[in-house]
Amino acid sequence: MLKDITIGQYFPGTSFIHKLDPRIKIIVVALFIASLFFVTNFIPYIFIVLFIGLVIYVAKLPLKFIIKGLRPLVFIILITFAIN
Repeated sequence: MLKDITIGQYFPGTSFIHKLDPRIKIIVVALFIASLFFVTNFIPYIFIVLFIGLVIYVAKLPLKFIIKGLRPLVFIILITFAIN
């Protein structure tokens, strides 16, 4: 059962993102999450999605892996999108 949960799992690779110091990655993620609280309208969300897409592209993560990880969260994402 735990094999089916892909959110937060490590995906092996040799990209620039994979080679970064883990402390840098933790700081960037913390700053990124904190910045989400300051978004007041829809336009910045477009840049956030583009940034996430860029990070996924640079990390060379397969889209299938990302979608498989987000599948259990689709309902929560849709409700959150509707509320915002």
